[in-house]
Amino acid sequence: MKYSMSFLLIACQLFSYGQQTGVFKIDSLPPTGIFLNKGWRWHKGDNAEWAKQDNDSAAWKEVYPDKFVFDALPLAGRDSVCWLRLYFTIPVKEKENYSLMIEQSGATQVFFNGEKIKEYGVISNDKKQIKAFNPMGKPLLIFPKTGGIQTLSVRYFFQPGMTYRNLFNMRHFLFRVKLVKIGNAINIYSSHRAPINEGFNVGFCLVFFITHLILYLFYPVSRSNLSFSLWAFFSLIGNIYLVKQYSSNFVEDRSFNALVVLTAFMFAGISLALSMYLLLKQKTRLLIVLITLLHVSNVLITLYGDNNKWPFISFGMEILVPLLILIIAFNGIRQKVSGAYIIAGGAFCYIIFWTAFNLSLLFNMESYINDITFHLAAFVFPVSISLVLG
Repeated sequence: MKYSMSFLLIACQLFSYGQQTGVFKIDSLPPTGIFLNKGWRWHKGDNAEWAKQDNDSAAWKEVYPDKFVFDALPLAGRDSVCWLRLYFTIPVKEKENYSLMIEQSGATQVFFNGEKIKEYGVISNDKKQIKAFNPMGKPLLIFPKTGGIQTLSVRYFFQPGMTYRNLFNMRHFLFRVKLVKIGNAINIYSSHRAPINEGFNVGFCLVFFITHLILYLFYPVSRSNLSFSLWAFFSLIGNIYLVKQYSSNFVEDRSFNALVVLTAFMFAGISLALSMYLLLKQKTRLLIVLITLLHVSNVLITLYGDNNKWPFISFGMEILVPLLILIIAFNGIRQKVSGAYIIAGGAFCYIIFWTAFNLSLLFNMESYINDITFHLAAFVFPVSISLVLG
């Protein structure tokens, strides 16, 4: 009788939670973990009682927090504090530790089974003092209870005046969280950095900048060396701020650094095209003007266009620019300009590697494949121009 009553109480608890919001049931956990992306609810406002595990959230609204922040919540939900909650079950074994790998766009207090386990960012009653913080997947250790339902609650603050744009590696999720066993989480987090890091890019661009600036100073007639050194300079600035972006967790700082990177790379692309134009001794300015307009348009679309569509538009523009460069190179070949074949080959290889890079992202290939194809695309064309200039 005693055991029957205990079973009945547990069954009633499970039924009660299921009636409230639905429970995300996890039968097994793969080595790579699983995204907790179903069954979330949210409520506007603030109440300390909402942190408790047994608080009734049946009236809360459904939400998908792993979406882009503007798509996940309506505007009315982003003007003040709100709460998120998820109920889930997981087969917990003894001596197994779990972790949460979180990406977010606000400042939060995270509660697990009613207990506060972490605070991210700066939280204040003065809205001007609130600072959004993204832990970028750094493992957060949790201790699930054996049996029953686990409760994850999040007290969420938005930083006023933030403009969220998905630039480079930045993805502004409302609250994306993955459940992973702690050992696997540490491996995933430590391997997140690409094998060819931005320090390599900085050194590479610095060498090019110094080399071609010296060549121009000794032979100022060759303005293509000056343009190429400007490409290296702007690329150097862009990569330095890319390093700063990776090393910062505060969303505002990351957004500013990304904006600097975007602007620097725009000027770098224009300078590189101008260097090739001067090197191949082209007379018509139409193509170089078109290339400049494409670079500027790409930045404007990235900043002000549809956040879900701009990566595809940007990819198209990144392909269109080297196609125009190929046309300039073929004009140089027809005019029998020295080095035109090398530059045309560099532009063609860029198209191949840039396409391969985007396909590797599309099909979620290994990070080292993304990294290698990206760096081959980034430097194969500049190297071809440098070879001709040298």
